[in-house]
Amino acid sequence: MVTAAKVLVSAAVLGESFAQAIPAYGQERQGAPVYACARVSHSPIEINCFVYEPDCAVVFDINIKELGVDFEHGLKSGGIIIANTQKSLEELGVTTPVSKYGAVDAWTITDKILGRVPPNAAMLGALARTTEWVKIEHICQALMESMPGRKGVLNADAARAAYEQTRVITF
Repeated sequence: MVTAAKVLVSAAVLGESFAQAIPAYGQERQGAPVYACARVSHSPIEINCFVYEPDCAVVFDINIKELGVDFEHGLKSGGIIIANTQKSLEELGVTTPVSKYGAVDAWTITDKILGRVPPNAAMLGALARTTEWVKIEHICQALMESMPGRKGVLNADAARAAYEQTRVITF
């Protein structure tokens, strides 16, 4: 999540936006819930703190709800949810009214292209497709710059595949 937020910021800057990532390092153990905040704006960002009322929630693992984490918490009414699943909002138990929902099987895409690693690149591709806040080309460029060589190319491939496979529903 933290890496994805940093890559998102780089992609936004490539698109001539202003951006910042705010990582949250809580329980640093494998499987612990992790989150990170990112801001993207067309104007300078003068605040530097966590985002308490996000316009968008990107859910890398829907099983986080079983751990008692409410990924809808603070999400603005009319916000956007992007989830690593093929389930509907109703199946996820979402109650916040949203304007868009993006769903993608990022685990499968990532496993096929990169192996058993977190689905960062795929979720960034889904974010680009669903929100249109950043271009997929900028996501791919930022991935390749942050991970030189074959690793960057494969991550860009995962982002592109997720971009193409993301199902977007507008309400």
